[in-house]
Amino acid sequence: MRNEGDGSFQSVPAAYSPREYWERVGRRMGLREEKRSLAGEESPFYDVKRSMFLEKLLQPIIGESAETFLEVGCGPGGNLAWLESRGVTALGIDLTYAMLQIARENELTRLVGGDGGAIPLHSGSVDAAMTVTVLQHNDDVAAAKIIGELARVARSHIHIFEDTGVVAAHRRASHWLRKPEWYIAELHKTHFRLLSKERLPLATSELLANLLRSVARRHVPEGSAVPQKQQNLEAQLLRFTTRVDSVIPPVVGLTRLSFVRSDAG
Repeated sequence: MRNEGDGSFQSVPAAYSPREYWERVGRRMGLREEKRSLAGEESPFYDVKRSMFLEKLLQPIIGESAETFLEVGCGPGGNLAWLESRGVTALGIDLTYAMLQIARENELTRLVGGDGGAIPLHSGSVDAAMTVTVLQHNDDVAAAKIIGELARVARSHIHIFEDTGVVAAHRRASHWLRKPEWYIAELHKTHFRLLSKERLPLATSELLANLLRSVARRHVPEGSAVPQKQQNLEAQLLRFTTRVDSVIPPVVGLTRLSFVRSDAG
């Protein structure tokens, strides 16, 4: 489970449990002096990725499909707050108490605890439903179950924001990269057809930033503050990698897959 365009390639325990893992991350975030409204890390790369995610992937779906949005795996609520600031009625569900507690401290109120595989809402109760780097933290069976629930509660649209690649890859139980075709096929089973697809042009930056994090992760667990040394190195690398990314088509990276119910036009 994850939000805000994080979804990074990070080491996870062999017996990976999304609930337990992200509960621990949320508790670490709660101990930080600055309680961010975004899961993941505060670093130069994430600042670039977040800005690009909002502008290129999230902004286009506002107004074109919905008045009420449900985010499954809302974490500490950064996406909900951003949507509400633009006049959207946003609801959030998350399976971790620690993340929901931070979201409440960030003055978000439309929140409910629960598992995306059994969303505690009536069928067709929201205009649109979305996940942001949530499905990639679940195996195929669990991810398909969440997709089925998204299709049940969404009246018209579903938006999936996941890291995808031209070649599928995963680390232990975390499916960091699936092909977009996997999601398209699963949504087709629930009678949703693809409207649009877009991948952020950040492949080189993403891969190098993940390399840095995989080294730092040995000493600094996720949810803790990122060391200044790592931030400085990341900032220096970005000067080069963002230039490369601007000219090379991305083969991996955060991708928006937008779907409409087949009988909704």
